[in-house]
Order: sequence, then C-alpha cells, then structure tokens
Amino acid sequence: MEKAVIDDEYRQETKLIRKANRFIDSKFRSSITEQRLTNYCLYELTRGNYTEDDGLRVDVKASTLKGLFQDANEGSFYTKLDTAAKTMTGHIYGYSDPESKVFRYAAVVTEATYEGGVLSVTFNGKLRDDLVALEQQYTQLNLLEMLSYKSPYSSRIAELLESRMYVRKGESPTDKFLIAFNIYEFYITIGLVNAELDAVKKVLNDSKGTEIDFQKAFEVAPEKLYSSVSELKRKVINPCVEEINTNKHNSIYIDDVDYSRSGRGGKITEIKFYVRKKSKKEEKPAVDEKGRISLSSEEMDEFIDELRDLFFEYKLKSKDLRNIAESASWDMDAVKKAWKALENASEVRDVVAWLKSAIRGDWEPAVSKKGRKNAFSVYSERNDYDFDELEKTLIKN
Repeated sequence: MEKAVIDDEYRQETKLIRKANRFIDSKFRSSITEQRLTNYCLYELTRGNYTEDDGLRVDVKASTLKGLFQDANEGSFYTKLDTAAKTMTGHIYGYSDPESKVFRYAAVVTEATYEGGVLSVTFNGKLRDDLVALEQQYTQLNLLEMLSYKSPYSSRIAELLESRMYVRKGESPTDKFLIAFNIYEFYITIGLVNAELDAVKKVLNDSKGTEIDFQKAFEVAPEKLYSSVSELKRKVINPCVEEINTNKHNSIYIDDVDYSRSGRGGKITEIKFYVRKKSKKEEKPAVDEKGRISLSSEEMDEFIDELRDLFFEYKLKSKDLRNIAESASWDMDAVKKAWKALENASEVRDVVAWLKSAIRGDWEPAVSKKGRKNAFSVYSERNDYDFDELEKTLIKN
C-alpha cells in the first residue's frame, strides 16, 4: 500500500535515520544524489513506509524529493535520478573472514524505477536485519543534515565520524572524541578510490587474516582522486570540515584534523579527526500562567519524535506517545524518569498505562534484581562496541 508523503512533515520535525554501522562502513563510491536517496529511503524503511514485494520497496514522489534536496533545480533533476538509480543497483554490500572461510555478499538495491512522477527503490529483502530490524549496532543521523550536504565526501565523513562517537564501558562520559583512520582505508571508504574496480576488489578480497592491505589496494587502483595528501587536504578535507561545521542541522563539529607519519619523515599513514558533539541550548521551556509547560505545535512534534526514539523497542503508536506526553504535561524529565523505572520493571503488560501511572506517582527507578536488559539498552549504549569483535560475532551467527 502506498503512503502519502508530506514535505512539511519532514521540515518541521527533527527526523532521524537509523543506519547500521556496517552499512556506513561499506566501501563503494556514490554520488551525493545517490547518498541522499539512500538515506531518505532508509528513513522511510525504519518508519515502516514500504511495500514488501520481492524485496522492500519504498515509493517516493519526485515532488517530495525536489522539496528536500536544496540544489534540486541545479541541472536536470530527472537525469540526476536516472544516474543515481543506475549506480545504486550495482553496489555490493558484505563481509568476509578468510580464517573462518565465511563470507556474505549481496546487492543492496535490487531495482530502481521511475514512472508517473514516483521513484520506487527496492532494497534486498535478505538484508532486512541491517535495513529495517537493525538487530546489530546502528547510528542515528539527522535526516535534514544528511540531505543538505552538497559534497558526497562531507556526507560520508559526517556519518563515519558519528558512527564512531561512542564511549566504551569503564570510560568517563565525554562529548569530545579523537577518531583515527588508516589514510588508505579512508580514501577507499569515502569513495576517492573506487573499491568496486576489479584491481582493487582483488586486493581487498585476497587479504589474508583480519588485516586488509589498504595501502596495496590504493596503490593498484587505476582510478583515484586527490592521491597526494596535499591535494586531499586542500580539495577534500578542508572544504568538508567547513561544510560540516556550518551545516545548520549538524550534530557534530570538527575542531581539528591531524596527520600521522610512519616513522620520522615517513609517509603519512593516518588521519585523525578531533570531533565534538554539538551541544544543545539549555533553554527552559516556556510555561503558561498556571506554570505548565507550553510548547508550540512544532515543539510538540519534536517532543513526540524524541519519545519515539526513547521507546523504540515498544513500537508505540503516535497517539500513545502523545498520551504519555500529555500525562507528563510535556515534561521530558518526568518521562525519562518513568522510562528509567520501566527499564528495571518486569512483566509489564500495558506499557502506556504503566508509564502514565509511573509519571503520576513520580515513581523512582528501582534497582533491577533480574538484570533486565531490553533491546533499547542494547541499541543505544554501544559502549563496548568493537569493530573486530562485532565482525567475528556476525560471522559466527
């Protein structure tokens, strides 16, 4: 069944994309139009706006896409869609472990069609876990942020950095991160080297053990952009940092970029980003004459959207989320206190009724005796996330 999409809905609310970290880490070259289409469609997938018919099909009106793409009127929009559709259907997503002799590869998009002013993108249904169910680690990205980037490299760098901004268990909470990349892997991951060319794929696939020889893959690549570090800095890194930092929807700021050499006077082998999370303005909400929190319709929509993420595990409907918000008089602290109490509760049959009672009674979070760990906790903490360990776990499963 097709569902109507209203442009205003996306502009008025802070919309979040849930994107699997393994998908963010995929290595293939993609244009900014293709990235925007993919991110928008992923957003619709996680909202349940798709048709399951030989895959996961998302239907989007071209008029909606034009309204969301800031530079849609620059050149032929149809041509941009046509070109993006061709490349989208050719990308392969997967992983391998030569030691265990296990691999998995699959096309991400199996079909893309445009007819009657509607673009239909069909994702591979066998990738449901990484596209819809999101049973593994994922990152939440701001939809409008990702749609507003003009450079494909800015878009890729932003999501790569955000996917790595987590705190490991036992470490002190922080909003500042140092994120380092092997410079050759960085070239391949953001698309400056086309990882889908045969010469590059051969090196990546023939790498033994868990170490991939990205430097060799870079050196044999017949097609690479800005191959000198000076060019990389001037034409990619500096402009991308500027675009990310000035994006009005951005979630992060890049304070500095550093480059490390292999030994004294050696080649630059590592690129380091000093990143911090964008701090939210701590403004007290407006209150009416009776001292109750007073929100605009737009602020209420944002409040509901935040609750949707908070209670993602329970798949609550919008009317239920609004019911919870109204019970708390639109006080987010009250809702979060009830949520913490719910975290340690057991055998809750009616989540909405339970939360409303917790809010009215100002229940204190109890210490769990059963060590309850719900799906939301697994998704959001990401504190013990380790790329190598996750790779092994996924392969074993």
